Amino acid sequence: MDLKTSLDPEGKILTSWISDGNPCSGSFEGVAWLYLHYNNLSGEIPSQISNLTELVDLYLDVNNLSGTIPPEIGNMASLQ
Repeated sequence: MDLKTSLDPEGKILTSWISDGNPCSGSFEGVAWLYLHYNNLSGEIPSQISNLTELVDLYLDVNNLSGTIPPEIGNMASLQ
């Protein structure tokens, strides 16, 4: 939900993103396997992203991210 807030701070666009939903189910508007490259994202990658246990692809290149890659990402068995 932190990612939702950073992408849609006024909460007007990503209304399908709900805290008890599954972003990999196709029900989160704008999410297709978390292709988040070229979005001018900034800050650190939240460790909570590792809660997406069935995530296969995660593209974060061409952004302004800082910090280290959370070690929890290494536990995501489906991530390629």
